[in-house]
Amino acid sequence: VAINIFDPDNYCGTDDPYKATGVYYKQWWGSEWGSEFRTLKLADPPTRVAYATTSTINLDGKLDEDFWASAQSVDIGVDSKLGTGGYYAQWGDALNSYTDRSNAVLKFMHNGTDLYIGMVSDDKSVCSWSTGWEADGLFLYITNYGSIPSAAERMEIKTMYFSGGVGDSAVFELSSTVPSGAAEGVSYEPGGTVTHTETNGEDAGYSLEVVIHTADFDYMVGDTVMLSACVWDLDYGSADAMQEGVSDYAPNWWGTQWCDPTFEKYFMYRGVILSPNENAIDKNKEQLITDFKLYPNVPNPFNPTTTIAFRIPENSQVRLDIYNILGQQVKTLVNTDLSQGYHSVIWDGKTQKGQPAPSGIYFYRLSAGQNVKVAKMVLSK
Repeated sequence: VAINIFDPDNYCGTDDPYKATGVYYKQWWGSEWGSEFRTLKLADPPTRVAYATTSTINLDGKLDEDFWASAQSVDIGVDSKLGTGGYYAQWGDALNSYTDRSNAVLKFMHNGTDLYIGMVSDDKSVCSWSTGWEADGLFLYITNYGSIPSAAERMEIKTMYFSGGVGDSAVFELSSTVPSGAAEGVSYEPGGTVTHTETNGEDAGYSLEVVIHTADFDYMVGDTVMLSACVWDLDYGSADAMQEGVSDYAPNWWGTQWCDPTFEKYFMYRGVILSPNENAIDKNKEQLITDFKLYPNVPNPFNPTTTIAFRIPENSQVRLDIYNILGQQVKTLVNTDLSQGYHSVIWDGKTQKGQPAPSGIYFYRLSAGQNVKVAKMVLSK
């Protein structure tokens, strides 16, 4: 899109458009006449489902286990339609172009409360930023169940190419706020990739595997693990190639870059659901859900949309309603027969008549057969 804002002042009715007291301003995002455009992402997925597996991961970074084939995923990169955001930075030469437009695919599975995260990147220049701390790789943030940490308490899980040594694999690091041993991660470099140098020509990408023991963060199977994933893409930043007018980097993320509530506020984290189901693709497979559960909405507080997820133990007539703090019904989100299993629905913050609901506390009530649950959320504009 290219967006123009027109602002004429001191004109009235049929005034001469060139009168001396009139002024006219025009500003734009993109370009004035459409010669250059900007990208407006309409949405990124607020949740992904990690299907259950009984297989133990061989933590080698290769993603060669059979279960990865059916894993849900999210693309993160400058050209991704699913990532939340990102930017390209080049300080030495404003006209330099982003030539290695790398893309990464994150996949999610779980075994019990162990969350498996796999990532494959097509990066052609795998390196660190030799004059700074930044490096290619995956920078994860995670929360404890039911709480959002302050900026000083953020929990960081990093699998990144920090070392700078030619041919080195990624370094795995946990911040001091993460319980010791709560996660592990490794990288894999295929033939054709030699890290931290440009003398070998283009690299052939890399892959990562990370295991997070979510029980250490008070999650259980069926819960939604709140995390944020930032993929850093450094290009031509190794010591043998660093040039101010050529080297560049582009962090892109699902969630936010820094998960700092002082300025990123309500949209910091995304949800990965530890599904009890082994594979939702197989509709005929017997599902293991035996309980009725209403999940916390994500995000909360929210503006303007939030996702409400729930699971039901049997085929039921299901109703999901929104109420304000006075007990007045605001909107019915679900009123139909649903099959046993996991379901989710998005509330767009509007009333039954399509009007924006005001800021405040709201309650969502889920009923299925004889089962009823109610939870609270906050719409903050």
